[in-house]
Amino acid sequence: MLLAFGALVVGGGLAGCSAPSGARAGGSAPVAAASEGPAVRTASPATVSVRGGTQVEVRGSGLAEVTAVRIDDVDVPVSSASADRVVFTAPGSPDFVDRSVAASLRAGATAVGTATLRFGAVDGTDRQLQYLLRYWKDYNPDYQPLGSTDCVDFTSQSLLERGWEQQGLWTHADSVAQSGGAWISSTMFRDFMHAHPELGTALTDDERAEVKLGDVVQFDWDGTGDRDHTGVVTRITTEGGRTRIGFAGHTTDSDYRDVDDAITKDHPGGRAFYWSLA
Repeated sequence: MLLAFGALVVGGGLAGCSAPSGARAGGSAPVAAASEGPAVRTASPATVSVRGGTQVEVRGSGLAEVTAVRIDDVDVPVSSASADRVVFTAPGSPDFVDRSVAASLRAGATAVGTATLRFGAVDGTDRQLQYLLRYWKDYNPDYQPLGSTDCVDFTSQSLLERGWEQQGLWTHADSVAQSGGAWISSTMFRDFMHAHPELGTALTDDERAEVKLGDVVQFDWDGTGDRDHTGVVTRITTEGGRTRIGFAGHTTDSDYRDVDDAITKDHPGGRAFYWSLA
């Protein structure tokens, strides 16, 4: 299904009737027929990712002057515009929620057309992020929590939503303490990932610019070489040329906990590591 766009005709008027040939001076002057103004006909895809990054293509006429698409009062620049085609990259949805919002194609200060932009989960990573934001504080009653050390258990739950299949030491038991070691231990999860490179690639904190939403972050609080905490990346921003990362997790229940705060204020001298998931 294509996005529902409402076309707006710009600059049109009623066409008049020209005077007959040879009309006397002082008669009505000819009025030219109004030309067709900009209009939007179709757009695709029907649903854009809640985490952002979906390329949207709008088709219509008179679109060459479009410079931005206004969504939530923010102007999103277009990557290309021609007479019959506009392309832009949709932003994410706050807290990764499914929703429909009005979008306006803008040519300067003029609205060329309006749209209903539909955000939804288009893949496993979107479903994972939605799960994290739903249950970071109000725990999923379908899972028994692992007391005050539930961080890897919660991460593992989200990876099931992403589409991972249980295997080896990464398995869940209804009595959570009986789950496989990689499901409930940060260090054993690290070892499991090293044994399964098809699932993800290890990154250091110096490589955080390569981290993606939905990747796993782990911490060594005390420099002993093991892993003391695990979470999932839910926010990536750039400030002053530096990448900042927020993550969701249990134990210290959080939705967008800042990595830099975790390794400086909360655990001075701590180190962060990442798994860039396939």
